Amino acid sequence: MNSLTELALTVPAEAFLSPSSIDASPGLANLPDEPRTFVGRDDELLAISRGFAEGAMMQALSGLGGVGKTTLAAQWTVQNITQYHPVWWIDGSSAESITAGLAHLGGQLQDLVAKLFTEAALCERAKQWLATHSGWLLVLDNVNNPDDVRFLKAIARNRGRVLITTRLATGWHDVATAVPVRVLTQAAAVDLFTQIYTESGQRETGGIVELCAELGYLALAIQQAAAYCVLENGMTAPQYLAKMAEVPDVMHQAPYEGLLMERTMAGVWEPSLDRLADTPFAGDLLRILAWFPSAEYGFPNTRIPRKAVDTLVEPPQLVRALGRLAAHSLIGLDQKYIHVHRVVQAVVRTPRESSVHRSQEQVDAARTRAELLFQGFSPNGSRAVLRARGEAR
Repeated sequence: MNSLTELALTVPAEAFLSPSSIDASPGLANLPDEPRTFVGRDDELLAISRGFAEGAMMQALSGLGGVGKTTLAAQWTVQNITQYHPVWWIDGSSAESITAGLAHLGGQLQDLVAKLFTEAALCERAKQWLATHSGWLLVLDNVNNPDDVRFLKAIARNRGRVLITTRLATGWHDVATAVPVRVLTQAAAVDLFTQIYTESGQRETGGIVELCAELGYLALAIQQAAAYCVLENGMTAPQYLAKMAEVPDVMHQAPYEGLLMERTMAGVWEPSLDRLADTPFAGDLLRILAWFPSAEYGFPNTRIPRKAVDTLVEPPQLVRALGRLAAHSLIGLDQKYIHVHRVVQAVVRTPRESSVHRSQEQVDAARTRAELLFQGFSPNGSRAVLRARGEAR
C-alpha cells in the first residue's frame, strides 16, 4: 500500500472536497457583542445600507480614532445580519491578522478537518469559498493599509460585501467606497453620556452639555467620562471637568472597568503616531499644533491658519507631515486651515512618562515653538498660549 492510499484511508473524505461544493452551516457568524449604548448615527447607518444596495462591494468607514467607527460597524452588522450568510468579523490591523481571520473562517467552514490544514491552507480555502459563493459579509476592523485588503475587491465582485473600519482617510479610491465618520451631534453626545451615567441610578445631570462640548463630542471620550463618573461614586459632570483641568494626565489615561488602556483618550492615538515614525516631523508638528488656542483667541474650533506653520521647516517636509497627519485622521485640512480636535490637542500636550511621543521634554519644546509662532497671530503674543492652555506645570 503506497503513502497516497494510506492517506486516503486515514483522512476524512471532506478534506478532499472543493471549497466551491461546501455549504456554510446555518447561522455561521462571529460578531462582537452588540453595543450596549448606541445613539444617533441614523445617517451613517442609512449611508452604509444605501451604498451596498446601490452596488458598492467594499465600504470603508474612516475617521479619527475614538470617533466610533467600530461601534457603528457592529451596530449596522447586527441590524442587517439576516441579510448575509455567513457574517465574519476579522481583525484587519495587519496582513497577518487578516490571514488568521480568514483561516478561522476556513476552519469553521470545514470544522471536521480543520486541524489537518495549515493556517495558510485554511486561509486559501476560505478565499476560494468566498470566490465561489454569494451573499456573505466580511467586516474588517481597524485596517491600517489598503493594500492588505485589496485582494478582496476581486473576490467580492457580485458575490459578497466587505465593510471596513479604518483611521486612514486616504488611499481608498481604487479599493473601497469611503464613508467618513464624524463626531457625534451635540444631542447624541449628551444622550450617550446621560444613558451611561443614569443607568446606574445617577440623577445629577447638570453640566453634561458643557462637558460634552469640552470633549468635542468624541464618542470614546464621552463614554470614558460617563463611565468614570459612575465608578467614582456618582462624580458629576462639572466635577469631572474640574478634575480634567487639575490632573489631565490622570483623566486622559484612566481606563474604566473592562476597557484596556489602548481604548482610552490617552492610548487610542499612540498606534497612529507609531506608524508615522517614518515621517519624524509629523509628531513634532502635531505637538506644536496641540498648543494653539481655540475660539476665544481667534481660532474657532481650533482652526489654525496653514500659514501659521509655514516657517517651521522647508515646504516639502511640511507638506508631507501635514499630509501624513491628515491621512491618519489626526488632523483635518483644507486650503486655508488645519483643524485639530480639542481632545487630540489635550492629550498630545499632556506629558506621559511611558509614551515615546509625549515626554516632558518633547511637550515643553513644542510649547516653546508654538509660543513663537503664535506671536504673529494675536495682539497678546505668546502669552495667549499660556492663558488658553494653563500655566506651565
